[in-house]
Amino acid sequence: MATEEAQWAVKAKMYTLEGDKLGAVLERMGIACKAGLGKGSHLKTLESFIRDCAKDEPGGAKKMQLLLAAVSEEEMKEETLSEVPVETPPGVPAASNKKELKIHGSIGKQGISFINIIRQMDSAECRGYLVTEIIDAIIRAISPTEPLRGYIEGKTGLTLPLLRKLLRSYFQERSATELYQELSCGVQGRDEQTLDFVWRMLDLGQKVIFSCREEDSDITYEEKLVRKVTLRAIQTGLRDPLIAQELKTTLSGEPNDDVIVSEVSAAVSAEKERRQKNTRVASVRTLGEEDNKPPADHATLEILRDLQAQVAALRTDQGSRQPRPKRQCPPCKEAGRSDCSHCFQCGSSEHFWAGCRQRRNRRPKQGNDNESTTTGNR
Repeated sequence: MATEEAQWAVKAKMYTLEGDKLGAVLERMGIACKAGLGKGSHLKTLESFIRDCAKDEPGGAKKMQLLLAAVSEEEMKEETLSEVPVETPPGVPAASNKKELKIHGSIGKQGISFINIIRQMDSAECRGYLVTEIIDAIIRAISPTEPLRGYIEGKTGLTLPLLRKLLRSYFQERSATELYQELSCGVQGRDEQTLDFVWRMLDLGQKVIFSCREEDSDITYEEKLVRKVTLRAIQTGLRDPLIAQELKTTLSGEPNDDVIVSEVSAAVSAEKERRQKNTRVASVRTLGEEDNKPPADHATLEILRDLQAQVAALRTDQGSRQPRPKRQCPPCKEAGRSDCSHCFQCGSSEHFWAGCRQRRNRRPKQGNDNESTTTGNR
């Protein structure tokens, strides 16, 4: 029974030791093992030794006690070393039990935004992470197919300010001046909801302030100025004049973003309810007007029926007309031919009816007769 308890105690302790500690245990017990083996090989050797001790009943218990003592001693050494404080050079923060830094989201064409990455970098720096840890986390977050990852991995002397500039160029972030111009000219789109337009203007205002802090530019915009332009853009950019009029009092002061969003939401709901009521009233009026229409005059109905009958008769007469017969020359008409390419006047195939001389000769020549009469009288 004591041998089984010793076996369980040894197994519970040996799985917590590192590979070099297990190697020291094997060496102390005189168990042959090859050099350079890892923790898995040492564990297999110890398990084989424990099975041999279980078979050797007279001397197995003593061997298990010695093995338990050796494992316990190595475990105590490891705990003692872990409690010794590690001296850190001046200027380097002491190591803490921080988890490995991880950027939430992937950096790529369809990944997180530039502002999200910068905020995570600033948060990691405030929590005490080293510059190398932040850079490594950014590299791990970049998609392996992006050329930016290979460039950053091979870049020497990389700093956080330089990394920010590289990320800004990669995301093609617009300058503060471009964002400010878009904010001042902001207008609600034709298919854009009112609340979406307000969120877009507030986001543009924050981007202008953020870009002024990030860029090394001579042109900067104060937060108060950007805030006034944002409120002005919301008031003048709304398509619905009624909502803009209701928000005029709120936007003329210095409201917070949550107040602006709540007021806009309330104004949109009120305008929607007002339109629904007006639609119902208009439909009720239409039904009432139709019910109150006077009955049509009997004589007027008779006139309309007569007109409809006449129009129908004209359509029937027009459809029953025979088509105009095709002109033919006399020989083709007597022969009953349907296709005739001769002159309609003389039946010749050398010319058409328009150039027939017989047709011209048959015309009365009043001008010539008058001229001859005049000459004779002379």
